[in-house]
Amino acid sequence: ASIVAGIGFTRIGLLIAKGEKVVYSDLVPDAELIVRYLLATLLAGIIILAGLVLFIIPGIYLALRYSMVRFAILEGAGVMDSLRTSAKITAGIKWHLLGFLITIILLNVLGALFFLVGLLITIPITLIAYAHLYRHLVAR
Repeated sequence: ASIVAGIGFTRIGLLIAKGEKVVYSDLVPDAELIVRYLLATLLAGIIILAGLVLFIIPGIYLALRYSMVRFAILEGAGVMDSLRTSAKITAGIKWHLLGFLITIILLNVLGALFFLVGLLITIPITLIAYAHLYRHLVAR
């Protein structure tokens, strides 16, 4: 259930970033999307884990390279296409992307410091910010 909800929330964040109308049915993805999403994120996770096992720096690099896989899947890409799309749109901006991700992490840590209630605000904000970044990278 948490995987389905996570996919739904990510889809809603992407729709908000696009300026599209969000409806309740957007929260529940179809089975085919769930399978593609799980396969793509699992494959990206294995690649990132392999990089972390080799050495920390390659793992961080690969995590940044494949950080947009889930959004590409939600835009209709196949599993392998989502990996290629993420690699393509993050090319040449790894330092900026690292700064963005550190900022998101710090914002969510700040939200957690407020008795975890702050996460009710920071998590949706960071999800929508992440989706806006994805849309910006695709457009460039």
